[in-house]
Amino acid sequence: MNTSSFFESEMPRLSAIFEFLDTLDIDFTNSESANEMKHLEAKTLPKKPTRTIINHERERVPYSTGLQRRKRAETRKLRIEAKVLTAQLAQLKRRRQEHIKNASALSSGIQRQHMINWRSVAAVACEQRQIAERINCELKAIMADQDSVRSSVLQVLVKTNAINEKDVNFLRNTKPRPDSTLPTELLRGDNGGAGEQAKKSL
Repeated sequence: MNTSSFFESEMPRLSAIFEFLDTLDIDFTNSESANEMKHLEAKTLPKKPTRTIINHERERVPYSTGLQRRKRAETRKLRIEAKVLTAQLAQLKRRRQEHIKNASALSSGIQRQHMINWRSVAAVACEQRQIAERINCELKAIMADQDSVRSSVLQVLVKTNAINEKDVNFLRNTKPRPDSTLPTELLRGDNGGAGEQAKKSL
């Protein structure tokens, strides 16, 4: 990411380099044209120029040619470096786009997986709650039946004088339950009413 930012910040500099290179090419072209014109002028001059002019031309031409060669070499080198930097910048941009795309896909995949897991957990919890409620209802029904049978048996025992009221109270207190009560006839010792309730239960 830092390298990509670096190359992006260097783009104006690269553009300036390209413009400079184009300027050098124009200068080189103009310089070559000027040299050609000078050679043409030299040919049109008399064939026997003075010795001073000949020496000056001999000294200036090699220097100008060497300078142009060095500038051309530097220009070629700068062009190559600019192409390399441009290619690297393009490659970094492609990699960045790929990383962003992969990160987005990974993030959406993780979120989707979390949602699937959450729904699975919620479904399991709901099923367990429904099973627990159903079992609780069944247990309550079984306990209600047991209380009914127990009350009927106690009523029959009281009716037949098999046990007295004290024993009934003892049996009632052995398993105290706040949600179940013995018949009021049994607590009052009303044998006639208890007998009728026992017959109805049996």
